[in-house]
Amino acid sequence: MVGAEYDTRHGPTDAVLLPAMPRDNAPAPADKLPVMGQAAGAGADGFAAFQTRIRGLLDEVGIPPPPG
Repeated sequence: MVGAEYDTRHGPTDAVLLPAMPRDNAPAPADKLPVMGQAAGAGADGFAAFQTRIRGLLDEVGIPPPPG
């Protein structure tokens, strides 16, 4: 819906929103965070480690953080 509302491409829009997804959907993904963290190379240390790792990966490929 974000892409349709703001006329953005799906992939980059998802990438910008990805770091906030677990926080904004809590507590639903809490049991999945260890697996997501390990897959992202952040270990199983919860949301903060996952978010830091994802933000680092996005910085590496030049995807800006969300505004605000």
